[in-house]
Amino acid sequence: MAVQNQIIGRAGSGKTEQGKRHVESWIDRDGVSPASIVCTAFTRAAAQVLRGRLPIPTQNATTLNALAYRALGHFPIAEVDKDLVETWNNEVRHVTEWQIAGKQKDALEDVALSEAPEGGSALERYSLYRATGQTSLPLWESVKAFAVRWEDFKLRTGSIDFQDMITYALRDTDACPGDPECFVVDEAQDLQPSHWALAEKWGAAAPYRFVAMGDPAQTLYSWIGANPWHLVNPVPDGGIRVQLSHTYRCPQKVMAEAEGFLAQHSGGLTDGRAWSTEPREGGCYDFPVNWQDPGALVAAAIGHME
Repeated sequence: MAVQNQIIGRAGSGKTEQGKRHVESWIDRDGVSPASIVCTAFTRAAAQVLRGRLPIPTQNATTLNALAYRALGHFPIAEVDKDLVETWNNEVRHVTEWQIAGKQKDALEDVALSEAPEGGSALERYSLYRATGQTSLPLWESVKAFAVRWEDFKLRTGSIDFQDMITYALRDTDACPGDPECFVVDEAQDLQPSHWALAEKWGAAAPYRFVAMGDPAQTLYSWIGANPWHLVNPVPDGGIRVQLSHTYRCPQKVMAEAEGFLAQHSGGLTDGRAWSTEPREGGCYDFPVNWQDPGALVAAAIGHME
């Protein structure tokens, strides 16, 4: 059973590079086959970074949902199958918030929720309820009637939804598909509790290495239940935590501004942590644009650079 090791560091500190060195060492020094190394992340964007950097097969660098779907044997997906989406929407056409928009097949590599829970559909709120293990009565009451109807629909049609992939893989599988010798989780701070439980189970089953990478202070998905504390609490017995404190990406003023922002919004996760950056000073500037209009923001930045 693999012991959990961790690589912790802020943006630009070289977490992915450290992970790459680990993978290369396993292959070149220890003789581990690239096909026996799996690297996973919560989102498609993070998985794509891994694909571009790590010397392993493309299908071995993907999201936990995609791996879970592979492990379960490719059931019909209620949010993806066009016929199922149409059937469901016809059955519940009288309740607007129960309607589902449907997803593309490659949504397997996206997060299950697209909106804040309080503004999302009934399915998104129900997914949150299951992913986080929340026992909040208001949240459950808001989706209870939907949940009964949705579970019956999936049972009748022999289908699953995106959260089922994680729930069933956690319940019914012992190891990641392919039984890899090494299991790496990137951006681990963004995993919801159910996702982390699956990653931890599969990682522990890897006979050689289990590595989790991330930065607790940079949790982007706390609004859908991401919990970074598994990267803050003591490393499990026998594990090693590598703490990267230097960033190669940001000049001094930018890093100071970023750390100040994180200190305000990370719930104390930056308290007492040291950091250093490149010697160039850099600068921070205010742009009179709305953050919701990225085109104007980019144009203002380019104009300033010119």
